[in-house]
Amino acid sequence: MQWKVFILVLVIAHADGVSSKTKTNRNRKGKFFSIFNIVTFPNDLCNKGNQNQGGVCLSSYECSVAGGQKAGNCAHGFGFCCHFIFKPDSTKISIKKKVSYIQNLNFPATDLAFVDQTISLVPLNENICQIHLDFLQFNLGEGSSLKKPCEKQRFRIKNSKGEQMPFRDLCGRNRGQHLYLPVEDLTLAATIEITTMGNQNQDYRYRWNIKITQLDCSNAEERKMMAPTGCDQYFRGRSGMLRSLNFDEMGTQTIHYQKSLKYTICLERPTGSCEVVYTRDQNTIMSVGKSVSTGYEACCSNTTIPCDSGCGFAECIQEGRTGDYILISDGMVTRAPPLSVVHNEHFCGKIAPSGEVGVVSQTSGPVVIRFVTD
Repeated sequence: MQWKVFILVLVIAHADGVSSKTKTNRNRKGKFFSIFNIVTFPNDLCNKGNQNQGGVCLSSYECSVAGGQKAGNCAHGFGFCCHFIFKPDSTKISIKKKVSYIQNLNFPATDLAFVDQTISLVPLNENICQIHLDFLQFNLGEGSSLKKPCEKQRFRIKNSKGEQMPFRDLCGRNRGQHLYLPVEDLTLAATIEITTMGNQNQDYRYRWNIKITQLDCSNAEERKMMAPTGCDQYFRGRSGMLRSLNFDEMGTQTIHYQKSLKYTICLERPTGSCEVVYTRDQNTIMSVGKSVSTGYEACCSNTTIPCDSGCGFAECIQEGRTGDYILISDGMVTRAPPLSVVHNEHFCGKIAPSGEVGVVSQTSGPVVIRFVTD
């Protein structure tokens, strides 16, 4: 919808001090004229308000009627950047907005109360082909053990067919992460299910603030924001950081990735680039699967032994690839002098421990990474 603002300017010509005849002549010619200025603006995405959060550019009236919150101006002052925020005040809600936010009840504060909510993400129109979830804040209990992840609090996403997405249940800390959901059936909605345990145990405090953007295939600017087909995450730029879902960014707790993950990470290939180099962040503990052949008890129950991120899961280097691994197409491990190169595609353990420069991939075509856990 495009909003139109009508500005009516009336200019009145006064004729004091002239003869009646002159007035009559002027009246015959007309003494009023009007100018209609029609200002139109599209309901584009905008970024205004607290922390420059995104919204949709609407008129003041439409934003208020739709229950939105007006932030800064847009469309050269003729519109407002409108934010739509949904809280868990009912068990089932339906969202049919271009841009919206789902937050815990007392956000930005944490909460303890029981929540069991289903959120339906209804496509705004027939041109919507992807939904983007941006985890601005996300902190849920990670479960009581590696064998019972997300047992107390969980964030579950299902596609429009009712099928659970390949990244499974989410919990723990996922601030800064994002996900893309394909819109496969316009008559059905993807759903988000949020469940938390309600008690006064401070360990179960939770907080979330998730931005939901519906992307329009017919809009040239929004097409630039979309991920290639089949990508659950999509990263742009010549450099950046890849983190597993449920990554402990503060390093204050032992946070592990989940079981039964199988999702695809895609990287934009900048013009003129010919290879991708992956190195381990030296400031964080990183491991996929078990880097050594130790049992669950030996690694995870003994606090004197550093625990790998995927401890307790099967080795990745085995027939059938039943363990945890990162798949990097045409990967090459480059080792420090004496220089040597080892070709591999399935990586586990510490990926690039000391003495190894990193993993290099020179494969052509799209840059795709697969993360699989058993």
